[in-house]
Amino acid sequence: MSWVLSSERLPNPLETVWITNGKGWTSLGCFILTPEGSCWAETNGLIYEKDGEIVSECEGDDLDVVAWHPLPKPYRDA
Repeated sequence: MSWVLSSERLPNPLETVWITNGKGWTSLGCFILTPEGSCWAETNGLIYEKDGEIVSECEGDDLDVVAWHPLPKPYRDA
């Protein structure tokens, strides 16, 4: 899958994804819904596996995110 424009489709709320402003900045983050609206947040650096997914704790911050990319599933040794 290639990068998805945030103007065309958003990830599930709180799903950890790669995010970018398209101007040389890329990070892990998530899309957050709040009672006041919505925003993009960047990871606070805590990244781990949970329920077969790679997840990260994110801190609310209204970032200029133009595109996002889903993360792969965690590696499992056969």
